[in-house]
Amino acid sequence: MKTKISIDLVIPTHNRSRSGLLQRTLTSLVKLQTNDEIDVQAYIVANACNDNSKEVVEYFQKISPIPILYFEEYVPGKSYALNLGISKGLGEWIAFFDDDEIISTDWLIEFSKKRDEKEFDFCAGHHIADFEVLPPEWLPPSNSISIIACHDEKIQQQPLSLEDAIFWGGNCVVKRSAINTVGEFDNILGRSGIRKALGCEDFDMQHRLLKAGFSGWYFPTLRILHWVPESRLNKKYFRYWMFWSGYSARQFYFLKEYEKSHDKLWFGIPRWNYKNILKAIYAHLDNCITLSESKNIFDSELKLRWYLGYFLARYDEFNNKKNIR
Repeated sequence: MKTKISIDLVIPTHNRSRSGLLQRTLTSLVKLQTNDEIDVQAYIVANACNDNSKEVVEYFQKISPIPILYFEEYVPGKSYALNLGISKGLGEWIAFFDDDEIISTDWLIEFSKKRDEKEFDFCAGHHIADFEVLPPEWLPPSNSISIIACHDEKIQQQPLSLEDAIFWGGNCVVKRSAINTVGEFDNILGRSGIRKALGCEDFDMQHRLLKAGFSGWYFPTLRILHWVPESRLNKKYFRYWMFWSGYSARQFYFLKEYEKSHDKLWFGIPRWNYKNILKAIYAHLDNCITLSESKNIFDSELKLRWYLGYFLARYDEFNNKKNIR
């Protein structure tokens, strides 16, 4: 027997009204299809904003068939904003979206269907790249997925595991009871305007949920469009992103102390990481020597930059030069 769904939609935002991105997201929010079996409310959390986000939200509050509540979180950091949104709601389910996304109009209906079809405690949806301009030919085949935050179209509906990296914070749902068990998003993690690195709050949440025995699924029918501006479609940005992604990965493991479970470390780094970087070096040299396609050479270069960031973060830990907390 079908039961009514109670779901909160939490959208943190940081100075996205000037670019019009917040307006795009809220426009998609008010267009969401719903029915009598879905009880939904939206919570917009302005995180250290100094633009007119409040006025923009107030306009959409007047025209939205879905109740929209507005809150302000003055401490910079995405996790702070997410946790404030969580604390303000009462829904059985909590869905999280980013302020540069367009939510598919059938998202709520599709989630209702999946809730009736499957037993799960949390889930991730499908990200589709929404390019401002046509993507360049040099776009690397493997690393683009994470840099521009879009899922491979080949990924099918599947249960989530600790090895998966497809649970992203901008289109996911978690049962409130599960969050009450494992705790909210870690405020140490999550990007903020005061530091370049870190993030990983979504991966950490997935890790804690699975470790606690909760069941997660990936549903490709829960779709959003993720904005990819022209300013990010250049090699300088891709190199920057991969370097700091590697740096953040090392920060994450250092802060969460996950690597204490590894019994074979060389200079504080799991031994298998040295094997992986040697493979990455070999792959890049092979691409260069064999004059592979330019996008393949760039792809292998990006993997090396990730490891460069990772090892530099370990060096900073060793020398106490960075206070990454």
